Amino acid sequence: MAKDMHASTGESWKDMAAAFTKLPDFQKANPTTKRLIARMDEVYPVREATGILDNGCGAGALISYILDEYGSQLPPDATIIGADFSEHMVKALSDKQKTRIDGGQEVWKRLQPRQIDAHDLSSVIGAGSLSHVVAGHVFFLLADARKALRQAHLVLQSGGILAISHGYESQHIDAIQDAVESVRPGTQLKMVRKEWSTEEATKAELEECGFEDVEIFFVDNEMGYEKIDDFASMLVRMPVMQNVVDDYSTDEKQRLVQQLAGNLRQANPKEPGKLRGRNLSAYTSYTWYIAGFFLVCGTALIYDSAVRIETEEPVPTAVEFVEASPTTSHDPFFTSMPIAPGHRGNLTADQEAKLRQLWTLTLHTFGVQDPNHPNGTAALDDTPTNSEAEGKEKKKKSRLGIFGRNKHDDHSASPKVGATDESDDKYGQVKEYHQILSTQTPESLRTAFWSMVKADHPDALLLRFLRARKWDVNKALVMLISTMSWRGNEMHVDDDVILHGELGALNDSRSSDAAVKREGHDFLEQMRLGKSFLHGADKEGRPLCIVRARLHHGGDQTEKSLERYTVFVIETARLLLRPPVETATILFDMTHFTMANMDYTPVKFMIKIFEANYPESLGNVLVHKAPWLFQGIWKIIKGWLDPVVAAKVHFTSSVEDLEQFIDRSKILKELGGDENWEYVFVEPQDGEDKLMQDESAKKPLNEERQKMVQEFEKDTFEWIRQCEGPKPTPEAETTKHQRDDIATQLHDNYWKLDPHIRARTLYDRVGMIEQDGKINFYPSHKEAKQTVEAQATNPSDVD
Repeated sequence: MAKDMHASTGESWKDMAAAFTKLPDFQKANPTTKRLIARMDEVYPVREATGILDNGCGAGALISYILDEYGSQLPPDATIIGADFSEHMVKALSDKQKTRIDGGQEVWKRLQPRQIDAHDLSSVIGAGSLSHVVAGHVFFLLADARKALRQAHLVLQSGGILAISHGYESQHIDAIQDAVESVRPGTQLKMVRKEWSTEEATKAELEECGFEDVEIFFVDNEMGYEKIDDFASMLVRMPVMQNVVDDYSTDEKQRLVQQLAGNLRQANPKEPGKLRGRNLSAYTSYTWYIAGFFLVCGTALIYDSAVRIETEEPVPTAVEFVEASPTTSHDPFFTSMPIAPGHRGNLTADQEAKLRQLWTLTLHTFGVQDPNHPNGTAALDDTPTNSEAEGKEKKKKSRLGIFGRNKHDDHSASPKVGATDESDDKYGQVKEYHQILSTQTPESLRTAFWSMVKADHPDALLLRFLRARKWDVNKALVMLISTMSWRGNEMHVDDDVILHGELGALNDSRSSDAAVKREGHDFLEQMRLGKSFLHGADKEGRPLCIVRARLHHGGDQTEKSLERYTVFVIETARLLLRPPVETATILFDMTHFTMANMDYTPVKFMIKIFEANYPESLGNVLVHKAPWLFQGIWKIIKGWLDPVVAAKVHFTSSVEDLEQFIDRSKILKELGGDENWEYVFVEPQDGEDKLMQDESAKKPLNEERQKMVQEFEKDTFEWIRQCEGPKPTPEAETTKHQRDDIATQLHDNYWKLDPHIRARTLYDRVGMIEQDGKINFYPSHKEAKQTVEAQATNPSDVD
């Protein structure tokens, strides 16, 4: 053999193009095509397609069938591409398109015939832009099949589907190989490479290129032809065969065609003009939950494989990070890590102006007024929401320290957001905002806000809402007020969930009231199982929450206990954040996940609160070792997610994948990493929350905090006023630093107050959260034992 059998060019297929279009299979779909596309439509319906690519081989046999049989189901905005690397094949498809259009098939106008090399799809088609890629007899004959498969993987979106045909033990391949051996004994030609020659090898190739959970079965197929001598001659003229016979003499080539024709006649003498494969079938039963699927069929057999398409990481935009300034080394809100754009310490002038606007509206909504400003609200008339508030008669103000505080009936002067666009108001927060203002006191909202601040810098909290609402001040205010109401009046985060804690749940589990007992038991059971836990940090310093999906079974716990537990974990994780790190990473361990573990209700709750009540709190979501059945589930869940949140989801399948996000030394052994650590739940102890009853110690700390809050609010008004003109006054920077100093005092005050207002958690008992607020992401079990002597339960053997 003079050349690599699998090397070919688009031009080398010129002579084949005309012959290819005359094959019966080109004129009418064969059973393989029908089965391939039908199965594809079952697992990822064509009616949901965003983009379909027929990647060859030849002049669009697969896309032709899709257009003819499924054309009416195609979404109007779906892109339809028919491609081949041979311009001659593409021309044949274009001619076919014209014939179909002339015949009245309007759907064919949507087809885009394109000359594209399967090895280089992404140079023409954007990454993650297609839902379906189909190909007939392409990959196993390419010079670099892996490269082409990875390119197909790249252009597919998360959950996309790849359906390809694979020549596998067909009669015409056997006939070719036998004919070559007859003409040149000892050649031992193998048209199907070793990598594609067995079920196991093909599966390994797919997995090597990023596909997973491959499941294979075989189905009968047939190939049709008209004149056997012409068909034999056409097979020999194929570029892959031209490479084989490149150094053959004329006589050898003639004998090869004759021998091949003879072999074809003997292959299926009862039905001349048809070639068949072995009658093998190993069907796999699939449910509609499958979203990623890989179908491999042969010219003789259909070879189907279920494959998970990993989520592609979004292409990062160009952003500028800054290092924490040395002048802020005293600032507990900064570590040495880079500060992302839009965060405190890295704001543009416009972003800082938006922050001041939001502070103005927020304080006004809280009923806090600036005594040094004519209308009591500095810069309010410079904001876009004050047109209706201007000119309204001021009501009498009660006095608290140096502040005026509007009473409940003064909501008439609150910022108006009725003009806010509600088209993207996913959770109805605009309507809720107006209801809140008419039913809740400004003071209750203010209390909820400062309770949520905890040890954070107050600016950082407001900036979360601004970033989440793309710096739209009106929308940020609506989201903020809605969240404060949710915390204080719906979820009772600080006055119940955090106050009650684990020991409260333990006491509830001992109650004689069956309902109370169930709630307490169910809350603690999730911790005892280790269904989720906080341990360690990722490469960006984000706290890591690991969720073992296999340990959840719908109905095992009440909906209320699930929600309380979810909020409890999030609130605890917030205490682990060390700015400029302001987000956490969640790792869903999907090992041994089955449909019995799927429960949509808590998933919806989690999505809602992260999007509506804990904005800008998710750094990454890692879905590790998800089985094939999860692809359909993911497709549903993704539809519920904000696109920004969905872009943070990454699918991983190996410890090497996890290493992109977490140092291997910090990946638990149960996940394939090197860290020798196991989750152990240390039970809460009677008396561990005794400081919460010490009013003599709590009262002065609370009073001190209230004074700090008032000073911060006063300086905020001063800072806003000093920035009202074209340029900030010389005093503005000094006032800004004064606010930061007060925020530091609030931070220190919180950690003194913390044991009086927050029930102790597992993470306090094991030494992850220390008394002064310091965090140890990797406490040893020895340290935990020194912290408290307790019996421990280990759920490592729970399935």
